[in-house]
Amino acid sequence: MTAPLELQADALPGYYRFETDLSMEGGWALTLAAKIPGLPDPVQGRLVLQAVP
Repeated sequence: MTAPLELQADALPGYYRFETDLSMEGGWALTLAAKIPGLPDPVQGRLVLQAVP
């Protein structure tokens, strides 16, 4: 399954805050990618978490 993310405001520069509604309990993965000036390819990361009721 997928869930949409909503970008939230953050007062600190370089920090990004997201909100989502995980509709099911269980394992979820958040994959992020960022294009960094001066690098040829995007930097990627993955956060795996467990949603519980």
